[in-house]
Amino acid sequence: MDAADYLRAVDRAGLGLEGRAVYASWDTRLTETMARVDVAIHEEQVLDELLDDLRDDPAR
Repeated sequence: MDAADYLRAVDRAGLGLEGRAVYASWDTRLTETMARVDVAIHEEQVLDELLDDLRDDPAR
């Protein structure tokens, strides 16, 4: 998940983030965006997108 994926999923979420922030080394914008927007995205909310990614790149 990168910052763009996160922002697309925000409208399907409702819970705020909890706990200590984790640095997303694969996308520094994701860390900043999550801190600013403060919305938790759970895998179940983006399951279709995750499965599409796996279909596109089965080596993942």
